[in-house]
Amino acid sequence: MRWLWAFLLVAAGCNFSGGLHRQEEREVVVEASYGHADPSQPFLWQGIGDANDYGLIAGYAYYWRDRVGLQAKLTPVRIYDQSDGRVYACEFQIGFRYYFWEAEDLGVFLEALGGVSYADKSVPPEDGTHFNFTQDTGLGLEYLINDRWSVLGGYRYSHMSNGRGTDRTKNPSQNDHEWWLGIGYSW
Repeated sequence: MRWLWAFLLVAAGCNFSGGLHRQEEREVVVEASYGHADPSQPFLWQGIGDANDYGLIAGYAYYWRDRVGLQAKLTPVRIYDQSDGRVYACEFQIGFRYYFWEAEDLGVFLEALGGVSYADKSVPPEDGTHFNFTQDTGLGLEYLINDRWSVLGGYRYSHMSNGRGTDRTKNPSQNDHEWWLGIGYSW
């Protein structure tokens, strides 16, 4: 929940008029991502997972205000290269995107997403679970190619765990530095 409060505090003091995306606009984005495992403890619980991962993501955003979008993202395929072999997972997330800086055809945004993941093996392999909760927070760029098409990219800090508290033995987690690149279409 910290990500939601941080997002709301940033958004509360920002301008919500004009911008790349206007109220009632819709956007679909197809993304490819690479996550580098982070076993340290920078913000959340210490991640014990050490598997890098790759994902293909389809997203939809509805801009309920200028510059502010509600998002839904489906990751039909995420592959973790774990010590016990490849793991295939599927994820679903919902969240927010806010464009806090724009110039001409370029926008910079914050986003926060939360959701669920299901994998064919435990993630992480040591005492992990097949079903996990996810939380992503990041920063991105969008460049408009024309009225409809754009190129997007960015960074997300991704946390995944089963939600059973801060004890690593009951709630082993995976933290990633995730880089992504995508193509968007708006109408």
